[in-house]
Amino acid sequence: GNENSYYIRSLFRIGTLYGDMGKYSLAESNIETAISIMKKIKQEYSNDYASYINGLANLYAEQSLYSKAESLYVVAVKIHLEKDGANSLSYIESLNNLALIKLNSGNYLEAEKYIYEAYGKAKKYFPNNPSILASTTLRMAFLNEDKGNFDLAESFYKEGLKVEKYSLGINRHKYNKTLLD
Repeated sequence: GNENSYYIRSLFRIGTLYGDMGKYSLAESNIETAISIMKKIKQEYSNDYASYINGLANLYAEQSLYSKAESLYVVAVKIHLEKDGANSLSYIESLNNLALIKLNSGNYLEAEKYIYEAYGKAKKYFPNNPSILASTTLRMAFLNEDKGNFDLAESFYKEGLKVEKYSLGINRHKYNKTLLD
């Protein structure tokens, strides 16, 4: 039936594919259906549910619908904190997403709080995970650049680029995208 985890995951994945293709209404519909089924079968406090919530928030963020994205990121942060703890990768990633939304919507004070927490935890608990290290480091760069702390922003950009270059290789898409942003 349509309460099968493979069906739900497939709905989510096709939703994210549609998002990547710029077909936002199809993306939203599929991801919301996956989330709705998760609620129906009482899975709204699972890691998969939090991931689907994050996915929908990412879709909204991509469209600059920051208030919609923010409310979903808050839910995902709470679920990951309860399920996995404050030192888990899933919590740090969700916190990092929430920080970026706060930053993009101009709420620097809250963004700073979340960015510093995510960055500190990433360095302490995941020193060998280049993906989370690079993204939290680059959030630190964005924050400091927006605040006019250009020297500090430059050092964070260099640190983030170093991590990405080391982990992904100079010809990889993500590294090149960072250079263009």
